[in-house]
Amino acid sequence: MLRKNRRIFWSMIISLGCMVVFLIGQGAGVKKVSAEEMAPVKKLPSGSITIDGSPHDWDSAGIGPLAELEWLTSFSKPAFKERMRIRSVSVAYDENNLFLLFNINPGIREDFETTGRTGSLAYIYLDSDGSDSSGWRRNADDTYAGWDYRIYIPTGFGGGTTIGPVTPLVEYKLERIKETVIEKVKYGYKYNSEYEDVPNGAKSSLTHKDCIAFHGDYLEICIPLVFLSIKTPTPMKIVIQDLSAFPQAETRESLLLQ
Repeated sequence: MLRKNRRIFWSMIISLGCMVVFLIGQGAGVKKVSAEEMAPVKKLPSGSITIDGSPHDWDSAGIGPLAELEWLTSFSKPAFKERMRIRSVSVAYDENNLFLLFNINPGIREDFETTGRTGSLAYIYLDSDGSDSSGWRRNADDTYAGWDYRIYIPTGFGGGTTIGPVTPLVEYKLERIKETVIEKVKYGYKYNSEYEDVPNGAKSSLTHKDCIAFHGDYLEICIPLVFLSIKTPTPMKIVIQDLSAFPQAETRESLLLQ
């Protein structure tokens, strides 16, 4: 009996030790990314990028897509690239604006003319200062806190028989993440994030052609840095969710606005 009790005692000690190591490892999982590990984002002279849905000025400035992006599904499995709509993402900025260029397949017009439907292309989450100590956790499974903004990109159409032909459009809506409450439930966690609209942070390709435009297989957007409270140079983290993919997929990248 004494020998059995000793085995139980040491088994409990080993289990407790493993749990401590696991919890420490979870805390250590918030990896601090060094400047060398961040993807550099090139600062351009003002006027270098014209929002017209074309990659030509990006090519002229020597800006290519972010390399080696790892796209994962919500099950933390590699995404099926052939089922994704977002094929590449490029990032740049100048004195006043952050620029994003998406290569998508199908393009905005092609998709609308083929399906006739509206939809949701992407969510973009920004940690605009690269700090875990400011901002909120994105969801219960996120590896760190610090997200400050969310950009929603839906597609739709405008016009009609009384005011002209039906025209496909794409929008972005900028929101600030105010708070995220994580609650322990029976089978894990659930979370509720509260957002607020950023004033003047909603733009449409029909009414704000200098902020968002599409052409062929490209979508181009411009967001004023003042809307994102960004003061350059600064590190920045970005998560892009492809809402058109099946299943939905996302990628994340640590950037350095030089």
